[in-house]
This record gives sequence, structure tokens and C-alpha cells, in this order.
Amino acid sequence: MVGAGFIALFMGMGIVAYVRSVFFKAMVTDLGWPRGSLALAMSIGTIFSATAQPFIGSWVDRHGPKRLMLVSAFLNGVVLMLFSLIRELWNVFLIVSLSSLTVVGFTGLPVQIMVSKWFVKKRGRAMGIALAGIGLGGFVLSPVASFLIPVIGWRYAWIVFGLLVWLIVLPVVLAFVKRRPEDIGLLPDGYSPAVDNIEKPSVSKIGVIPLQQKGLRELLRLLPFWILIIVNITVLFPEVGILMHVFALFTDQGIIETAAGTMVGLIGLFSLVGKIILGYLCDHIPVRYVFVGTMAVEIIAIFLLLNGSLWAIWLFVILFGFSMGGLVGIRPLLIMSTFKTEGIGRVMGLIMMCSFITAGLAASPVMGYIYDTLASYHLGLFICIGGLVLGAGLVLLIKPVLNTTQKSDSKN
Repeated sequence: MVGAGFIALFMGMGIVAYVRSVFFKAMVTDLGWPRGSLALAMSIGTIFSATAQPFIGSWVDRHGPKRLMLVSAFLNGVVLMLFSLIRELWNVFLIVSLSSLTVVGFTGLPVQIMVSKWFVKKRGRAMGIALAGIGLGGFVLSPVASFLIPVIGWRYAWIVFGLLVWLIVLPVVLAFVKRRPEDIGLLPDGYSPAVDNIEKPSVSKIGVIPLQQKGLRELLRLLPFWILIIVNITVLFPEVGILMHVFALFTDQGIIETAAGTMVGLIGLFSLVGKIILGYLCDHIPVRYVFVGTMAVEIIAIFLLLNGSLWAIWLFVILFGFSMGGLVGIRPLLIMSTFKTEGIGRVMGLIMMCSFITAGLAASPVMGYIYDTLASYHLGLFICIGGLVLGAGLVLLIKPVLNTTQKSDSKN
């Protein structure tokens, strides 16, 4: 399951998070649009992908991820090919909306929920390895895009990426994705009841709050729920805003396009390392402390980008890739460590919906319009730093929502 999730994220989120950045400047140059306008058009689809999160989480909780991942990956391949037909700005709004809606169906929540059902004791490292697919996707696919665009043009390059989604993702999901380990006679973390003489863990043993104990109204009254939304917004803003513009930012500094594409890919490579290392640390250290430390590293990375010198940009590539990737990997772990519920898909879906609508929709256009107005990204980078400082402070205020059954048992 980890491998299947890795491949799905390699293609789906590798394209969304990294490859779009390489296409961004080529499309701006060819179509003659302001950066802010194209960034807004490429961010509007966030509304659709974000509002779909709770429904996707509930679907995967009830039916498993396989059918949804297959249909979504097929449709995503079609939509990526439609990018080659873009002529007007409204085309971008429509196609990116469809792309965002389809990609979340075989990445993100389906993969995170699938991994959480297959791993309990080793969940941190398993989640880190699966989500490392995003970084490797950026490392491999960004240089491919920077090579293809000058050779065959950005329109035909989009067609190539659509075909790659079909050829790589569909066979893997069809062959390997299973809903839960019990379906093939196993337990989480690869244990076998017959071989390891382990009983299936009960709800009370694994500290899970049954879904009916946390209805939607009760969930909305909980302070940690709202804190996690704000924290996710502060983390997503630089993740979305900087990544969309980072290729353009590098080339604005005089770095040639092939080198800039390689640097974007290296951000993906170091994000892979961050996911695996920090996922492993979360199995041994409380998640919120790892989370805050990683946010501090990302703040340092953005300050280096403000420096603008070549050595600082290279150090930014390393630190930003490591910290940004790590935060992507441990963000679901922070939610899971706070809300230990069988309906985690719905909880994660609601949190991600609210944060993606806010940060996902605003970050990239804000960065673009700031550049169009000031001919510099500096103000946008300072906004990212301020948000991360706020988010780090809020993470330290989060306290897990305790199992009500466990509390009553302890009194007895």
C-alpha cells in the first residue's frame, strides 16, 4: 500500500506541486498574461478540490480507495491533455478546476487514509515514505518538463504528462491497492493473526474514538479543530505560493531555465528526504514538537531566499525542500494525533477543505499580484514568514481530544 500510494503521489502531486511551476513561466510568456492573473486562474480550482475533501474522506471511510483512485487517475490524464488547448484565461479556470478535482481523488486523502489503516505502530515512517513520492515526482518530472517545453512546446508537453498518468498510475492502483489489511488476512503493520498470535486490536486498545461519539456539531465546538485549520493555512501558504512561482523567481535571478528546472527538482528530492526522516522522528518524538522545529527550518529557508545571492538560493533549495516536504508528510500525523477517531477521513477532509480554500486559493495569486505591482516577491515572502511564526505558536497550544470512553474507564 505504501508503494502504491508513493506512485500515485509521484505522478499526481508531483505534477501539481512542482511541474506546474515549470509550465507557469512558459505559459505567461507565450500567452502574454500578467503573472497574478494566470496564478489566480491556476488557483481557482482549489475551491473544487477543497470542497470535495470531506466527501472523498467519507467515501474512502465507507468504500475504500481503489475505485475512486482508478476513476480519478483516468480522468486526470484526460484533463492534463486538455491543457494543450488553452487559448483564453477562462480556459485555464475551467481546466485547472477539473484537474484539481480529479487529482485529489487518487492522491492526498485516499493515500493518507489507506496508509493509516495499514500501519499503526509504524505509521509515521510509512506515511513519510508514501508521501515522499511527491518529492521524487518533483525531482524527476520537473527536469523532464524543463527539457520537453523548449523541444516540443508547452502544449505537447502537457499531453505527454497526461499519458504518463495513465501509463504509470492506473496499472499500479489496479494491481496493488487494497482497502485494509483484514481483507487479505493481515493486521496493521504487516502482522498475521495466525503467524504472530496477535488478536485484532479493539477500539479501546488502539485509543480510537468511535465516529458516533464525535458528531459534526461537537467537532465544530472543539478548539483544536479550528487551531489545526489555521495551522494548515500558515503551512500551505508558502507551500502553494512559493512553489508556483519558484521557477520564475529563480530565472528572474538570472539562473538559466534548465538549471532552474533542476533546482525545482532538487527541492522535490530534499522534500523526499524530509518526509522520510521526519516521519521516522514522529514515531519517537511527539508530532507537534517535530512540526514546530520543521516550521523553524522553513522560516530560515525563506530568509535565505530573500538574500538573493546564488549560495543562499542553493541553501534555500536544500532547507525549503526538506522542511516543506516534511511538513506535508507530518501534517496528517498532527491531525491523527489530535483526533483519534475511526472517521478520520471526514475530520481530515473538513480541515483540509477549510485550509485549502483559504491558502490554496489566495497564496499563488497574492504572490503573483505582489510581483506585478512591486516587481519583487519580497513582500510575499515576508507574509509567508509571518504566517509560519503564527502557526508554530498555535501548534504548541494543541492538546489531543481524549477518548471519552477511556476517561470514564480511568475514573473506575
